[in-house]
Amino acid sequence: MAQCEICGKETSLVNAIVEGTTLSVCTNCARFGNVLQPVRSYGKPKGFGGQFTEQETEEIVEDYALRVKDAREKRNMKQEDVARAIAEKESVIHKIESGHMEPSFAIAKKLEHFFGIRLIAKVKVSSEKAEPEKPSGSMTIGDIIKFRKE
Repeated sequence: MAQCEICGKETSLVNAIVEGTTLSVCTNCARFGNVLQPVRSYGKPKGFGGQFTEQETEEIVEDYALRVKDAREKRNMKQEDVARAIAEKESVIHKIESGHMEPSFAIAKKLEHFFGIRLIAKVKVSSEKAEPEKPSGSMTIGDIIKFRKE
């Protein structure tokens, strides 16, 4: 069992994006964000004191703006035409192409399907986490939230 990064509860965890940060959280705290997928633990590697985890997540590719713009230009389409075809605002397409706005996964999937391009890539992340220590008076984010409410 591992410790939730929000409330500190020792339980099985899932990965969730909470306010733009990927965290390993319990199912109760997962409601504060978007769940990615469960953390798969492979136990302790020989010679290490921590726990080894391997996670696979999806991310928007770095050159999304160039890929969308190139695909649109190859089809000789205007931003307005693309926006109408995928049921989004023209300003959204403009911001994505100029790199001022990273598309959400929903919009990225629409663009991928419409243009036949890849905007979402799977990324594997391996890390060693220190073994969760027993609470020793240290505060978690959950403790701070409770403290402010009182």
